Amino acid sequence: IEVIAHHVLNSGDRAHPDTVVEYCRGAGERALGLYAWRDAARYYEAATAAAASVASLSVRDRAELHFRAGFSYYRDSDVGPALDHYGKAAGLFREAGDAPGLVMTEAERTRAQFSLASVPFGTLIDMKPLEEALGDLGRASPELRGQALSIISQAYWHARQPAKAVDAATAAFKLGQQAESA
Repeated sequence: IEVIAHHVLNSGDRAHPDTVVEYCRGAGERALGLYAWRDAARYYEAATAAAASVASLSVRDRAELHFRAGFSYYRDSDVGPALDHYGKAAGLFREAGDAPGLVMTEAERTRAQFSLASVPFGTLIDMKPLEEALGDLGRASPELRGQALSIISQAYWHARQPAKAVDAATAAFKLGQQAESA
């Protein structure tokens, strides 16, 4: 699939957008599975660019492509494109009414901000988007809520607010215990 995706990318505007999305998404998935972050980012970047011209893709499908592009760029330590794609994914997940997708995206965007962006140690990043997304999620998806709370805990720790970090970590731990006993 990577060979076909490579040829599709090299064909430029001559490739049909449906074909670009199909093969670049598949090649991106394969690259993610091989931890080839840069390749995955390149394929997902091409897929997101072509997706705007593909009427058959749902808003959620486009959001997922942007999320995967953001994740790939994040894992490749390229924070600018990662944050850009996470932002686009968040908007599309919001438009689609996909609360779990929005929480997952805002959690990963928060992680990218405090771990890769130029945020001085001791500075609290804006966590309002993640907190609002968690509010929209409600009590659903305790595992996802626990993951998001874990990231919130890390952000507070990075901001040198250990009491809030411990509170968020404790809440995440309790969700994990509840999920394990269920």
